[in-house]
Amino acid sequence: MGIDILGWVEQRIQDDWQGVLDAGAILERDYRLLGLLFGVRDHSILPLAEGRGLPEDTSKEVQLALAGYPVVPSCTWISWDEMRKLDWESGKIVTQKLTIELYLGKGDDPKFQGTTTTGKPSRLEWDEYRKLQKEGELRKDAYLYKVRSEPLEIPVHDSWRTVVSTMEQIGKSCGGNNCRMVVWFE
Repeated sequence: MGIDILGWVEQRIQDDWQGVLDAGAILERDYRLLGLLFGVRDHSILPLAEGRGLPEDTSKEVQLALAGYPVVPSCTWISWDEMRKLDWESGKIVTQKLTIELYLGKGDDPKFQGTTTTGKPSRLEWDEYRKLQKEGELRKDAYLYKVRSEPLEIPVHDSWRTVVSTMEQIGKSCGGNNCRMVVWFE
């Protein structure tokens, strides 16, 4: 079963956010990008905008789209200022894929046990895993976790280019903090 991204690109005009593009109607599934941007599905990448929740000042378009859900789904958002730090124009985004190495034993000589490239080791909570990704090393009980990174190229599909181009135009005319994408997943 797959995970789809739904949501809107919003623009702030004065103090009000307005939906300008139904991104969910355009965006294709891309688990690498979902992992990089929002921490969804691919957990081997440190995300930019994970778990921020639904903005309190969201647009009427987003409110209307979410009104059909019996329970509001997990939401997050990212501004154009954050997204424009990525190289969208080249057709691929280069980031880091993280491999977690596991060692057993306390002291100076823990023994190597193996690696995982699929994401969070089962012995770690999510907050511990994100701390490990950011700091590079974490000790828990008798285990030592270390992060090794390698370059990862994520191709940018046309549907994402359309959304990014719209956000870029809004960002240029109104400022990067006045443009955001609010998303949820099903």
